[in-house]
Amino acid sequence: MISDNGGEAPHFDVTKITAFEVTAHSAIKTADKQDIKNISKETLTKLLTKLIPNYFSVREEKNLVLLLACLVEPQSASALSQRLGLTDRTLRNRYLSKLLQAAVIERTIPEKPTSRNQRYKLK
Repeated sequence: MISDNGGEAPHFDVTKITAFEVTAHSAIKTADKQDIKNISKETLTKLLTKLIPNYFSVREEKNLVLLLACLVEPQSASALSQRLGLTDRTLRNRYLSKLLQAAVIERTIPEKPTSRNQRYKLK
């Protein structure tokens, strides 16, 4: 069941005499690692050097890396905000507006920026 939801398989340790121990891994952290593998290091480094000094601070780098990795495929703002643990408004104000301004990402429906079907992807 855990691996069906994107998590790693649990580890059962039965070396204890009267009890056993189960180590379950967070599906969110596993999914994040898988997303980051989808984007090449060269592309990620190039984007970060463009964005960090001009649009974002260094302390936002972790969320920015995860966001860029997620945007390899078109994603809705609500899916991205859930992935990053931010509200929709915070995601739009802090990240999406700056990434659109920097021309790093694009809307899938540019003629309707407020469409409920709007998704974002890397250019």
